[in-house]
Formats: sequence, structure tokens, C-alpha cells
Amino acid sequence: MIWKLVPDWIVKLIGRISYSKKFLLFFVAIFVPMLIVMLILYSEIKGQISQSETEREALLSLQNVAELLLHTQYHRGLNQSYMKGYDEFSETIRERQELVELKIIEIEQQIENHKNDFFDIDTWNEIKTQWAEVKLTSFRKKSPSSSV
Repeated sequence: MIWKLVPDWIVKLIGRISYSKKFLLFFVAIFVPMLIVMLILYSEIKGQISQSETEREALLSLQNVAELLLHTQYHRGLNQSYMKGYDEFSETIRERQELVELKIIEIEQQIENHKNDFFDIDTWNEIKTQWAEVKLTSFRKKSPSSSV
């Protein structure tokens, strides 16, 4: 039945060639379409992997920024308590400062290695400058003369 779909001249040509050439012809007829399908699937999968990798890097960047914000807010609260006179928070403040510094270094390394392009460099430099200012003002208590 399938031979009725094939034109007569192709059947006559195939009948004239040797068995080894027939096997080669059938191999090429089957292998080439399979190769094309495999290449299409490969390029599609590679594109999806690339997109997933970009999404993973973005999520990692967001996680680092979220942890940085968590540590800075915690530091802010502890520093406010220290400024109000609760001296027992001084060691915890130093620990939080170290955690913030580690996160800043980690994010800085990501930016330097060009692993992500999710940060605006000017905004990031502003954040680092503001953190440097916060570090300078940390552990400064209100002077007794300034309290009412």
C-alpha cells in the first residue's frame, strides 16, 4: 500500500541499484530526518537551560540582597537600642556589621565576575556609600548634654 504513494520512476531507480546502496539510501532517508529533529530538540533544550540559568542567577541575587537588607535592618534596630543606652547590644551589633560586610563582599564578587547584570552599578555604589556612613555613625551614643 505504501508503495502506491511512491512514484514509479523512484521504484525503478531503487530496483536498479545494489543492496548495499539500497541500505545506504534507507539509512540516509531515516537518519537525516532524525538528525534534524534531534538538532531542533537540542537547540530548544539549550535555550530553556539558558533561561533557567538566568532565572537562577536572578533569584540568587535577590536572595543576597534580601539577606543584606535583613542584616542592615537588624543592625539598625540594635544600633538604636545601643544609642538609647543598652550597652549589652554592642557585641551583637559588631556581629551584624560583619554579616553585612560579608554580604556586600559576596554581592561585589558577583558583580565583578559579571555573573549577573541585575544590579545598577550606580545604585549599588550608593548603597555601599550609605553603608560606610552608617558604619561611621555606629556605636555613637547620644551625649548626656543633648538629652532633655
